[in-house]
Parts: sequence; C-alpha cells; structure tokens
Amino acid sequence: RDVRGCSIFDPPAVHASPPPALPPSPTHTPLPVASDTVKLFVGQLPKQYGPEQIEQLFKPFGPVVRTQVLRDRMTGEGKGCAFVEFNNKEEADNAIEGLHNTQKFPGAKHPIQVKYAEGEQEKRESTLFVAKLAPDATEADLSEIFNPFGETEEVKIIRSDHDGKSRGYGFVKYVKRQDALAAIASLNGKHQMEGAGGSLVVKFREVTKTKSPASLPPSHPPSSYPPPYPPYPYYQPTHMYPPYTMPWGSADPSSSSSSSSSSSLSPSMSSPYPPYPHAYPPYAPPYPYATQYPSIPPS
Repeated sequence: RDVRGCSIFDPPAVHASPPPALPPSPTHTPLPVASDTVKLFVGQLPKQYGPEQIEQLFKPFGPVVRTQVLRDRMTGEGKGCAFVEFNNKEEADNAIEGLHNTQKFPGAKHPIQVKYAEGEQEKRESTLFVAKLAPDATEADLSEIFNPFGETEEVKIIRSDHDGKSRGYGFVKYVKRQDALAAIASLNGKHQMEGAGGSLVVKFREVTKTKSPASLPPSHPPSSYPPPYPPYPYYQPTHMYPPYTMPWGSADPSSSSSSSSSSSLSPSMSSPYPPYPHAYPPYAPPYPYATQYPSIPPS
C-alpha cells in the first residue's frame, strides 16, 4: 500500500454512490454538473466513510458536485479512498490547501491525502513552453506574438544569471486553456522570429509530479541488505597451513634442553614439514633469456 491508503496492485473498482434523495424543499436545488469540473483524489479516509461524510468534510471549501467512493470489488468494503469533484479550480485548490496532511483519522497510517486526480493537472494546464527565440527577444516581443490568441497572465523569458542574455526559451501563461490550444495550433513550427535559428517550438510545459514519501527510496540502505560483494576466498581463507616447527626443536625457547625430542613439542606445534630453511630446496633459477644462449657461428 502506498501513502494514499490504496493498494497499488489491485485495480480499484469505482462505485459511484449517488447522494441520498432529499425531501422536496423550496430552499434545496440540485447543483448543476459543469463540464469542466475539477476532480480530486482523497486518501487515508476511514473505511466506513460514505459519500455523506466525505461531502460534509469538503463542504466548507465549496459545493461538492460529485463523490465517488472506492470499494473492494469482492466485499464491497470501502478502501479509504474517494474522488471528489468541485465546480472550479479555485475551490479545489482551497480544499487541497485546507485538508492535505492536516489531520489523521483513527486507524489510518498517514494524515489525510488530498491531491489532483491522475491527469487532472495536465488537462487544465494553460502554460506554454516556447523555444527557438531570437537572441535579443524581449517579453514585449513575445506578448505581441501570443496576445492575439487570448488574454495572458504572465510572459517570461529565461535569461542567464551571468550576463542576462536570453537562453532562447521562455513561458507564456494564458488565462484559458482554449487560448493556449489555439496558440499551439497557429504558431508551433509555423512562425519564426527575426534572427532566430528556426521556427518557434510551442507546446504545453511538462507538469512535474512529486513522489509520495512511501514511493521514495530510503535515504540509507537497511541493515538487512546483502553486501555488495560476495565473500571471496582471499577475504576469508578456508584453509590454513600446518603450524610451523621451531628449528631448535622445542616449543619453548627458554627450555634448558635444546636437544629435547620431538615428543616434547606440544601437539599444536608438531608439523610434518621440516623446519625452514634447512630442508627446503632453493628456488629454481630463472630460465635463461634468449641473450644467454650461445651464439651461432656464421655459416
């Protein structure tokens, strides 16, 4: 299980639980479901929580359009996860800021997790990455190119920290995603700035996804990890030579009898090999080099 509280191996079965039917009341009107609703993922909830409890939890941040509880496909028990939809991004952002990691429910391993659902941020991205800019391009030049497609919130050219010169790329943020799509269709690979090395590259910026703490590798390896290298024989010798017999024939050099028999040696000091260096043969002489062979008389 990850930090969100759901199994990452068992694909979740989504059961849409409609809200309970309310009695007719002049003050109650059903919420309109907008086509551009914002979906949030909620984890680390109590498994017994239903749509009503989840709606009450998120109601202070805006009207909840829809609630979907993730349940086990075999038992029908809640998995402690749900999806919550709001009408707009502002309400969703307020819910994330007000609830994410703020409280821990009984039985949960981590505080409540409130994030954008998978693919939700990419679906609402309105910031464009623009490359192949002219070396002397300014923010005013970019605004002149991109403003005809819609209202922009921010136009920025990335510059070098040393000399302040343009690095050849920048970002343009639109108020509406539809305007950003129109700019991509009209400018990407079709417009070239004066002095630039090619046509503009216009695309959505890549949204950086942050990993949850449970998915991050540990800062230090646990003690149960195996060693990086196997214990080779030269690290741990598996055999030992027999103990060496002293040349004076006694295990105790302070012994007064130097001609004591080998029976006086302790069992640990006995050896089948003769003492060094008296009986060991000398090293074999090196083989002669070619220059040491007798010269051949000329024919």
